Amino acid sequence: MSVIALLLGAFGAFSVAQASYAQETDPQTNILIAINGHRAQLGLPALTINPQLNNLANVRSQDMVTRHYFSHYDPANGQLVILPLARNNGFYSYFGENLGRTTAQYNQIDDQLFPAWMNSPAHKANIEAGQFNQVGIGTAYDNATGHWVVTLLFSG
Repeated sequence: MSVIALLLGAFGAFSVAQASYAQETDPQTNILIAINGHRAQLGLPALTINPQLNNLANVRSQDMVTRHYFSHYDPANGQLVILPLARNNGFYSYFGENLGRTTAQYNQIDDQLFPAWMNSPAHKANIEAGQFNQVGIGTAYDNATGHWVVTLLFSG
């Protein structure tokens, strides 16, 4: 079973600041803190960073910037990118992907994207999925559009 989510909606009104934590300067850390704070409120275990997933998430974000697309589907063949990506890298159980794109400053990426993911049922389902215990968070900047592209890869 695979869990796939796509960010399409507008940004919502959930404040990450509602979770009490000292904000770091790096959005990956802040996204992880926000995700785990939300999961803790639900009694779910915290996700841990998996270095291999982090690398894949960075590669995935950079690919979208390099090839000028923003989608779960490869523009060259129309196929989902996540399933072969997961299988080719040894992830055969549960796997999920959240994508986000924002023009926010680097240190404010999480302030824009986490509320949007929480207001999207499919994204929220990935964040709250009990079968996931690892995450990778990747970012890439698109100079042509001024957007940060963020990929979250979940595994369990």
